[in-house]
Amino acid sequence: MFPSGASHHDSNTLPARSREVLLVEDSWHVAIAIKAVLTEMGLSILGPAATLARAEALLSQSLPDVAIVDLNIKGRMSYALVERLLDARVPVLIVSGYADLGPLTGRVSAMLGKPIDATGLRDTLEQLLAPKRSG
Repeated sequence: MFPSGASHHDSNTLPARSREVLLVEDSWHVAIAIKAVLTEMGLSILGPAATLARAEALLSQSLPDVAIVDLNIKGRMSYALVERLLDARVPVLIVSGYADLGPLTGRVSAMLGKPIDATGLRDTLEQLLAPKRSG
């Protein structure tokens, strides 16, 4: 999934405190690859959740700083989960093989198509986790 020999990325642009990421992905190898990047970036991980029920259970315990969600989880679309996250003002990064976001079009914070690469994932997460500037 990620190119071999990918270099470690300097994550000094992220705030010092550990940020929490909800990871919802039903493909084991994709979840492990994403989890490796999150760990390398020093982020805390909720999950990975391979079912929508598990994702909801994790969400009921803690509100993450950002969520990474696959659009299709075991044959079920994750629209309701994403809507719940958006309603709670959690930035959502969709990672999916689907090009059409359906009812979420224009609402999610970012989207990466599968297969994803480590650099694109890191760069997108850094943008989503960057402190918001007013003005």
